[in-house]
Amino acid sequence: MANHLRSLLNRETQGRISLNSFIGLYLRVLIFPSDVKEALVAGKINLFEAAQLARLTPERISVSPNEARDRRVELLRAHLMAHGS
Repeated sequence: MANHLRSLLNRETQGRISLNSFIGLYLRVLIFPSDVKEALVAGKINLFEAAQLARLTPERISVSPNEARDRRVELLRAHLMAHGS
């Protein structure tokens, strides 16, 4: 299975993404909060920024899921405003 995935990645990315990178960076996107995935897919943020926003979970910051989402949304808004100016 790993060899098949490695071959696929090599073919599709011309060797730019290794199996370890795919597992460590890209596969994690599947468990990102939906608001973070949407911003990433829309091109508003890059993968590193998405990973940082995804770390703001209700458990990690001791708030409700809605409050965690609101904080991510506000941080994203501030980031985009600062980045644009």
